[in-house]
Amino acid sequence: MSLVETRVEVGDLKPGMYVSRLDRPWQETDFKVQGGIIRSQQDIDRLARCCKHVYIDEKRSNHQDGARTPGGQPGTEAGSDPRELKKRLIRQDPVDYPPSRSFSEEIHAARGAHARLTRQIHQAFEDIRQEKKLDIQDLDLVVEPMVDSMVRNPDAFTWLSRMRISNDYSYQHAINTSIWAIAVGRHLGLPRDLLLHLGTAGLLLDVGKLRLPRALIEKPGLYDEREREAMQRHVALSREIVSGIEGISREVLSMVETHHERHDGSGYPRGLKSTAIPLVGRIMGLADCYDAITTQRVHAPALSPHEVVKLLFEWRGSLFQPELVEQFIQVIGVYPVGTLVELSTGQVAVVIAQHRTRRLRPKVMLLLDAQKRPYAEFDVLDLKDVLKAPDGQDLGIRSTLDPGSYDIDPEVFYL
Repeated sequence: MSLVETRVEVGDLKPGMYVSRLDRPWQETDFKVQGGIIRSQQDIDRLARCCKHVYIDEKRSNHQDGARTPGGQPGTEAGSDPRELKKRLIRQDPVDYPPSRSFSEEIHAARGAHARLTRQIHQAFEDIRQEKKLDIQDLDLVVEPMVDSMVRNPDAFTWLSRMRISNDYSYQHAINTSIWAIAVGRHLGLPRDLLLHLGTAGLLLDVGKLRLPRALIEKPGLYDEREREAMQRHVALSREIVSGIEGISREVLSMVETHHERHDGSGYPRGLKSTAIPLVGRIMGLADCYDAITTQRVHAPALSPHEVVKLLFEWRGSLFQPELVEQFIQVIGVYPVGTLVELSTGQVAVVIAQHRTRRLRPKVMLLLDAQKRPYAEFDVLDLKDVLKAPDGQDLGIRSTLDPGSYDIDPEVFYL
């Protein structure tokens, strides 16, 4: 059934209308589920507190339906259950991965696994430059500890992805793409073997660029048509390199081949559309894009994670599958782990954990006081529980900050 959406001002909403989209990401609101029938005036009042307009799915609306449901919340009808949404997306029963360690317990193991992974990817890239074949067992030895750490608690590895530990974009991008892809796969409930494939593929997506002229890779500014076509050749080159790895999986090859395909058919190399792109390729495309645009590159400045969340939301339905974008945003959060923020008090903090149901009120570590002076000790504040500052002011996040603001060195607070 195709989606027929109509933009409606909140003041014109009526019971029975099916709200399919808001004028902002669902995660910026207190609605726990995304989309649903308006059952009462209470629903409309709740929407009015966070939105100016919404989008109505005409085919799923029933304008005569004013029946109430307990709590009067849009999205409470059958089929809006988060587990059911994931099941429809991945076409199998999701695997549950409850966190088994806290962030502070997992960060030490994650740092060790991340260091070994960094060393191995440096060596692998050097081997590719020298046209040596890679050993899949060498990759497995570093991918498995990464997956195991993220299964226990994904926040530790995603924290490390924010630290930009390597100064070389190609190494850092490969590692971070793996991290984000595994995080999404874990959230969706993909089985462990697919999480391993996501981790391996993330490391190898762009190895074909190692065979392209350095001047092309490092060119500042936009590419012309000839240069763009040359750059797009990296997909075929990557496939050639990866297919030469003995024992490489079909899923990894599929991700390498399809991570630049787009939902509306505007991608490359084959112009695949929608579900013609395999799920793992869609996941990898999002992970690759997200890390690229949150990273400083020679031809583009880094965008803040908060800006990118809004951008991804605009791209849902065009570049990326809408349902997958919504799940991806749930993973990275409105304020992803590692984001620097300024509180309403003027204090500066870094996000260290998120809450699934309170995305706007994460757990933060205080770094600077209101006068922007560093604290001697970094206290942790859970904004979900602490709603007021000591002087009685409402306490919340005022804005996000660019990495490196106020000369904050990430090394200081993640060691």
